[in-house]
Amino acid sequence: MEREVVIASSLVVVGDEVKGEDEGRKDQQPSLPLSSSSSTSSNCTSRTSSLDDDGSSHSQSSYYYETETVADDGDDSDEYGEDITLIQNNTKKRMKKHKHKRNKRSSTEHRVDFVRDTCIHCCNSFWLELVIWFVLVLAVSIVVVSLVLKQKVELSPEDEACMVYCEGDILSSVSKYKLFNDSKIFVDLPMAAHPKVIIKAFSKLTDVNANTVRKFVDEYFDGVGSDQETWVPPHFPSRPVFYDNLYNETMKGFAVDVHNIWKLLGRRVKTNVSETQEQNSLIYLPHPYVVPGGRFREVYYWDTFWIVRGLIQSGLTDVVRGIIGNYFHLLDTFGFIPNGNRVYYLTRSQPPLLSEMVMALYEATGNETDLEIALPYLEKEYSYWNTTDAKQANFDGVRLTKYGADTTKPRPESFAEDTTTASAAGMDEDQQRQFFKNVATGAETGWDFSSRWFADKQHLYSIRAADVVPVDLNVFLLRYEKNLMTIAQKVSGDPSKSSMYRNAMYSRGSAMVTMMFNVSTCAFHDVLYSTGEQIPSLTAANYFPLWAGNIFDDGIQSCLFMSLQSSAFIQAGGIDTTLVHTGQQWDKPNAWAPIQWILAKGLDAVGTVEGRKLALKIKCNWLKTTLIAYNNTGFMYEKYNATEVGKGGGGGEYTPQLGFGWTNGVVLDFLADIAGSYNILCF
Repeated sequence: MEREVVIASSLVVVGDEVKGEDEGRKDQQPSLPLSSSSSTSSNCTSRTSSLDDDGSSHSQSSYYYETETVADDGDDSDEYGEDITLIQNNTKKRMKKHKHKRNKRSSTEHRVDFVRDTCIHCCNSFWLELVIWFVLVLAVSIVVVSLVLKQKVELSPEDEACMVYCEGDILSSVSKYKLFNDSKIFVDLPMAAHPKVIIKAFSKLTDVNANTVRKFVDEYFDGVGSDQETWVPPHFPSRPVFYDNLYNETMKGFAVDVHNIWKLLGRRVKTNVSETQEQNSLIYLPHPYVVPGGRFREVYYWDTFWIVRGLIQSGLTDVVRGIIGNYFHLLDTFGFIPNGNRVYYLTRSQPPLLSEMVMALYEATGNETDLEIALPYLEKEYSYWNTTDAKQANFDGVRLTKYGADTTKPRPESFAEDTTTASAAGMDEDQQRQFFKNVATGAETGWDFSSRWFADKQHLYSIRAADVVPVDLNVFLLRYEKNLMTIAQKVSGDPSKSSMYRNAMYSRGSAMVTMMFNVSTCAFHDVLYSTGEQIPSLTAANYFPLWAGNIFDDGIQSCLFMSLQSSAFIQAGGIDTTLVHTGQQWDKPNAWAPIQWILAKGLDAVGTVEGRKLALKIKCNWLKTTLIAYNNTGFMYEKYNATEVGKGGGGGEYTPQLGFGWTNGVVLDFLADIAGSYNILCF
């Protein structure tokens, strides 16, 4: 018979320790790794070693005595008993020996365990900190992405409107198929649905041609001008305030007729525009206003100054206060005053004349409350012109200002004209972007367009308006500083503020003399920003510093006066704009109301008999040419022919316009200046 004898079955050796059977079985359970990342952190997961008495090491492991099978002869119990007794005695000795070795090495193992536990703790802390940082970075990234997406998704109503009016397939298709003879008509049409709906509908057109595009426009857009309503000021006076001072009966009748034109040019934005701004190119204004007329169905920044001058002479100061309030509204909304209240004009401004409007109202009413209300708005606009990068012109510490539109795309209101010019000139993409920026900047100057801005003095494609530092802009800002100084003195209660603007005014004047004044021509010249060199050609704007008053010394003012007096600019029908024929409207032979007014007022400010005499000549010539043209046609023109008395001007991108806001304003202001002396002074 066979029997199985378990040799040393009660002994288990683990890591050189001898344990009892039950304890040994317990230690046979698989051990957990130090960390879930033990395979990647060798410094923290290296296996611990035990040291033998002789100092040698071995890895922890388990040793088991194995079972042994022997034959059972039945009578060998004593022999087997002796063998078992011997084994048991040897085992006891071995157990005693291992117990001694374990006690001897306990301090060493304690240190090893401490190092192991510390390593585990460090690893766990490292990975925990890494996870925390990962979660924080992820959270911040989610917030940033959300804000960016929110900005992209949550467009302003004006931006939404611009998806249709300022760029895109609809605008380019309308231009391509020449639906209108004037590009401005399309971008002035109110939308009949949300722009996203219209864009989606257009994308579904299977055949885009002239007929389908025209049908689409008829379906999705309302009529031009349907976003406004005609407005007549309440209690409209029957005659201008200076009427009784006039003795010439013809001029009396002319004055009343021009005065009454305001009733034809008054407008008010319909209420629904403010509720659906995204469907309109017209920007909502809270107060009624007066438009220039013709294709110009909205307010225009620098035009408004001379409209304001005329409204004051008509006794409509409340209307003027509302108009100024509209510009405050635009400053609140956009941070600057755009070219006009259309979304497609939000890439540029126009000559900054808001402070002149405020001062004109104050001089008419004496109400200092108007100045108190205006001061923070004027400071805001002044800051815009002095901090916007594209408008800064610094020459080694000598600081002046230039124009600079914020776009490199075609003007929406002249989309066909701009793209055609660029294409005809064979421009590449970069040249087109530069051209579009310069042509929009040219529009910002108010002189759109003139040889004054052309590199070759003849062709629009050579326009470089963004590189020109203009004399007139710096005169406007010099006067802005002067007006801020005056207003601050009256209402701010802070002498340092007034002093700050005074210093800025004289600093600009000094910079203008340094960079712009030319002793040889006795005139101020535009400067090319890229080179710092004066542009030799002369325009009427070279003499605008006359309007700066006593900022420049008497020698410079006297020199300016003599240069203008002897120039070829003064013609029978008005002061010529330039001396160059190009076919552009701000070139010879056109005469414009703002130029007549600025130079006449500037010559009055010189304070000499000769200066006032020349100023009077300019006023009389303007009144004569406008009166004759009105009697012949029944219209007031945007511009006139300087060389032919009584004839409207021409040239430019559009047909001559009637109305006309600033012409009316200058006529009324000049009539108020001359009044009862007209018969004596002008004949």
